[in-house]
Amino acid sequence: MPIHEAGKSRRSVAVRPLDPKEIAAAYPLARMLAPALDLAAWQRFAGEILNGAPTEERGILAAVGEGGYLCGLLIYRVVHDLRHGRALTADHVLALDIVDRKPVAAALLSALEELSEALGCEALHTGFDTPQESLKAVWEGAGHRKERTLLCKPSSESERR
Repeated sequence: MPIHEAGKSRRSVAVRPLDPKEIAAAYPLARMLAPALDLAAWQRFAGEILNGAPTEERGILAAVGEGGYLCGLLIYRVVHDLRHGRALTADHVLALDIVDRKPVAAALLSALEELSEALGCEALHTGFDTPQESLKAVWEGAGHRKERTLLCKPSSESERR
């Protein structure tokens, strides 16, 4: 996947696949998405996605700021959806910036839409952890709409983590 750059604001944000060598550097972002996540669990999770057989069917995209720092992350996979057929699903979307995270979110969205089209997907599904109104606003402004609600009941074993 080529690097995608967005620079409509003063700051430039590049979005590209997370390099396996950056798994540890991305841990603070992953921890914001899953506060109970420890480094070893993140390394196993991300490693399974990034170090397996090369495929564009699943991956982790990273948003990188001008200074080379990681400022966004999302995990994606291609699924077969009952309503839409081939669909790109993005979970655990995170965009950070001290001043305004909307440019980071816009860059992630643009890269995700480009990837969805390149993979021949009929739909793009995005799941947001916790209320993230400013991120959802970027997606809604690009024509995305709420389609369903996902509920979760952790097993007693996973609640201990």
